[in-house]
Amino acid sequence: MPKQLAYLYDNTIQIYFDSGIGTSGDRRQEKMYERMLKFYKGMKNEVQFQFYNHDNKKVNIGDHTIKFNLLDKENRSTKISQDLSIADATKGIAKLTLTESQTRALTSQFYNYSLQVTDDGEGITKMVYAGTDYDASGTAEVLSGIYPDFATAVDSMTHSG
Repeated sequence: MPKQLAYLYDNTIQIYFDSGIGTSGDRRQEKMYERMLKFYKGMKNEVQFQFYNHDNKKVNIGDHTIKFNLLDKENRSTKISQDLSIADATKGIAKLTLTESQTRALTSQFYNYSLQVTDDGEGITKMVYAGTDYDASGTAEVLSGIYPDFATAVDSMTHSG
């Protein structure tokens, strides 16, 4: 009998939270391939962000507010803008949770995303770069087809012939 493997794991993105990365000539932390975020329509999606410094040590993010923005570049609009919840401040873990209704409202396509970090004590907001090439946005994809799309009663009557 054939077996099919499946994987259940945390969706974690590593963020290097250090203003010196990429400026000193030390490119040890440069990532060759940034991982794209994938969101699935009609279901709750969670992404965990793990913040590190240039020495790969976890950064305390307790005095910071971190905002996630999902951007539709073609239509020049922001589809989602919300604060991440701090899951474990001392270990540098913040979490993004998109609800079923948020993902259902999105069109299946590619988007850009960005993160902004605000130091609550100083009130200074900084952009989080997606890589050491100073690109301020990463790529996200919204996918459908994981669950069946729900049809409204009007759609069902017009298609039933």
